[in-house]
Amino acid sequence: MATLRPVTTLAADTERALRGSVPADLSRGHKVAIGAAVLIAISVAFRAWIVSGSWFYADDYQWLADVARGEAGVGWMFSAHDSQFMPLGLALAQLTGSAGSFVWPVAAAEIVVLQAAAGIACWRMLAVLFGSRPEILVLLATYLFSVFTLPTVTWWAVSLNQLPLHIALFAAVTTHVLYLRTGKRRYVAWTMLWLTVGFLAYVKTLLILFVLVMIALLYFASGGLWARIGGCLRRYWTAWLAYAALAAAYLYVYVVYVPNPISAG
Repeated sequence: MATLRPVTTLAADTERALRGSVPADLSRGHKVAIGAAVLIAISVAFRAWIVSGSWFYADDYQWLADVARGEAGVGWMFSAHDSQFMPLGLALAQLTGSAGSFVWPVAAAEIVVLQAAAGIACWRMLAVLFGSRPEILVLLATYLFSVFTLPTVTWWAVSLNQLPLHIALFAAVTTHVLYLRTGKRRYVAWTMLWLTVGFLAYVKTLLILFVLVMIALLYFASGGLWARIGGCLRRYWTAWLAYAALAAAYLYVYVVYVPNPISAG
């Protein structure tokens, strides 16, 4: 029985194959862009093939039943579901339910489109962080074909939580790094927009804020720990105030709309 090669080996083989599949007269950036597009297209096609044979499961039926009973309105989208505050996911669920009782192709299309958007956001992030170099194709392939996205492959409810989180993570890191490099405040606004997308889908978006802070401390500051903290606070105070205000607003809404599972039980 043949053994499976590690994902990193497969990604490296894919990257080498892509290097030789594009015209030699193109710039390195164009070659990497083509390679990234091919990788994303392959991953989307693979997921489309998988979800085409899947079906609704568990929580999916509850949402579809709510839509069928006419209970899916604005209040429903902002209601808690198993301690989850996810208006964006419930809005997509309402879209699927409005197409019919159990129209799987619509749900499958949502999964595929969200995964494609996540792949593009990952590619953009890697290009901003490391430049358009062939090595980022290995990292992109690792994300696209590793177990990192496995829970979102066929379970519709999970994909409506996690894939927007992936998109928010990659896009927020991209715009945050652009702010740290340039100091332009419009990138703070873009980061807040992507964080908002994440907050509307999954409470774990709060963890993205930790990632943004660590990027600034580790790569855009120097000296000891306290020197780094002080430098980051002085140089990037605009971002920290904006992110903190957004997080505080989200936590307030979460506490108001999501009941305490202990007291509710």
